[in-house]
Amino acid sequence: MADVNEEIVAQYLKLVRGWFYVPDISFAVPYNYSNVDLLAFDPNSDRYYDIEVKYRSKYTIAATDRKGNDKSAKSVAWLVEEFTAHRKERERAIERYTHKHKSTKVLVTTKQMMGKTPAKRERLESAFLLGLAKVGFNDAEVWYFDDMIPKIVECVGEAGRYDTELLQTIRMLKVFGMKSENPL
Repeated sequence: MADVNEEIVAQYLKLVRGWFYVPDISFAVPYNYSNVDLLAFDPNSDRYYDIEVKYRSKYTIAATDRKGNDKSAKSVAWLVEEFTAHRKERERAIERYTHKHKSTKVLVTTKQMMGKTPAKRERLESAFLLGLAKVGFNDAEVWYFDDMIPKIVECVGEAGRYDTELLQTIRMLKVFGMKSENPL
C-alpha cells in the first residue's frame, strides 16, 4: 500500500476492528482507471464496507456562502461523486469480492475538513449522506482520522512484532518519545 493515509485506515480495520480488507481495487473507466481505496469485511456482522479515504490537514469545506446561505450540498458534491461518478464500474469491481452483497459506503476524512465545530460537521455529514441517499446509497457513514489514530496508537506496544512501517514507526516513537523531553 503506497498511501500512508490508506495504511492508517487498513491498520485501524485490522487492529482495532478485527476486520479483513482488500486495498486498492482498480477498475477501468472511460479513458482511464479509478480505484476503491479499501474494501473491508466485518465477519461479526457479515457486512462489507466500500471505503474512500480523503485526508486533509488544512483544507476545510465551506458549509455556507459569504451571505450565510447554506451551501452544504454543493460543497460535498465532489465527495458524493467519489462513490457515484463511475458507479457501475465501481460496483462491478466490488461485487467481484462481495459476490453481489451490498456494501456500506464509508468516507474517512478529518474533522478539519468537515468542520471543527460539531454543528458544522453535522451539517456537512448530513449533506454528504443525503447526497448518497438520493442516488440509492442509503447505507453510508463518515469516519474520522481524529478518532482512529489514537485507537491505533493504543494497540501498539513498545515491544512486539509489527509488520508495517506505520506500526513500527508508532512503536519507535513510543520507545524513544517516552525517553525524550517531549513524550507523546
